[in-house]
Amino acid sequence: MTKKTLYIDMDGVIVDTSSYHYKSWVILFKSFRIKYTKKEFKKDFGKTSRAIIKEHLSKHKIKIDEEKVRYLDRKKERIFRKLIREKIKKIRGVIELMEELKKRKIKMARIKI
Repeated sequence: MTKKTLYIDMDGVIVDTSSYHYKSWVILFKSFRIKYTKKEFKKDFGKTSRAIIKEHLSKHKIKIDEEKVRYLDRKKERIFRKLIREKIKKIRGVIELMEELKKRKIKMARIKI
C-alpha cells in the first residue's frame, strides 16, 4: 500500500500573504526614498528577496555590499512578520480541503520554501 503525504507551503497557499509582502517592500524601499509599485511587485514575483534588493538599489544607483544585502533581507522579513502578525487572511477553501484530506487519511506537512 502506498502512503500519501501532501506537503504544503503556507506562504501564499494556506494564508494570503501577498499584500503583506508588498507592504513590507514598500516600507523597506521607502527608507531609500525609492517608490515601489504594485507593477514592480508583480514583476518581481518568484525572485529571491536578495535579488530584488540588489536589482532595485542598483537601478537607483545605490551601491551596497553582500553584507548589507543580507541585512536588508532580514530587515524586510522582520517588517513582513510584524505586519502579518497584525492581521492574517486564510485563502478560501483551504480549511475545507485540509478537513477532506484528513478524512481520507492523507498526511499533511507544512513546509517553508
